[in-house]
Amino acid sequence: MKIIVEAQGTLLKVSQKLDVPYREQRRTSTRGAIKGFSAKSRIRLLQLVARLRIIKKLHPTFLTLTYGKTFPDCQTAKKHLWNFIKRLRRRSPEVFSCIWRLELQDRNAPHFHLIIFNMPFIHKATIQKLWAECVSEQYWDYSAEEVRYPFTRIEAIRNHKKLCCYVSKYIAKKDDASPEGDASSCGFNNEPYLSAQKITGRLWGVINKAMLPFAKISQVVIDYDKKWYREFQDMCRQIWNGIEDDSGFHLYTSNPYSVTYILSKRFVEKFKIPIVSEVHESLRILPCEPCPF
Repeated sequence: MKIIVEAQGTLLKVSQKLDVPYREQRRTSTRGAIKGFSAKSRIRLLQLVARLRIIKKLHPTFLTLTYGKTFPDCQTAKKHLWNFIKRLRRRSPEVFSCIWRLELQDRNAPHFHLIIFNMPFIHKATIQKLWAECVSEQYWDYSAEEVRYPFTRIEAIRNHKKLCCYVSKYIAKKDDASPEGDASSCGFNNEPYLSAQKITGRLWGVINKAMLPFAKISQVVIDYDKKWYREFQDMCRQIWNGIEDDSGFHLYTSNPYSVTYILSKRFVEKFKIPIVSEVHESLRILPCEPCPF
């Protein structure tokens, strides 16, 4: 067994890997129906965002799309989103990428939050016009007058801290995630909302993932040793609360690269555990406080 310590962006992830061929590790069961925004789904979304970096020349942008007084069901709303994204991608089809999230308001109206990269500057009035075209009567049975005033909000992302604040506030609210799958609390615990959640399918996704601005990876792979791993976990628990999973854990920190750097230089020497491999993709170790390892 191998222990993999990986740093990327603001994410530090520790996991175990069995010494068996990859095909034997793959799941044999089929994926079940998506019943809502589960706690595991929220973790995957947070980890994805934590792996990103903000580059101003890629024009990172927050975008919110909502409906007016009348609104469709979730399935129809997602069709509106796909048509809206198609219109945006025509401006930069090769490099356009985004992360989207579907939520329901207190009135059960669907609305979308998007994090967009590589989209040339578009005036807010143009964005609103594109969204209005997508929700017009050709897609659902309401007159154009009733859907004439869809709401849009657009805001530039200037740093990673602002991105994380936006994601925690709007896209991955903790109160919306529950192990059972259906969202709880946050004013959404009524029956119509839960019924809508069960039929929406995916509640978030990625468009053109290959073009997302991922940060560089720093990875250390170490041979498993039970005594070493337990002591490593105890050290981590003293610094970060909430580490309970024996099979691995993940942390969000401002400089995770320092941990892999210290592991490869000092911590491994202390326990006399050989490093199997190291990966530092053009990594510049950032200034940091002395690591307790």
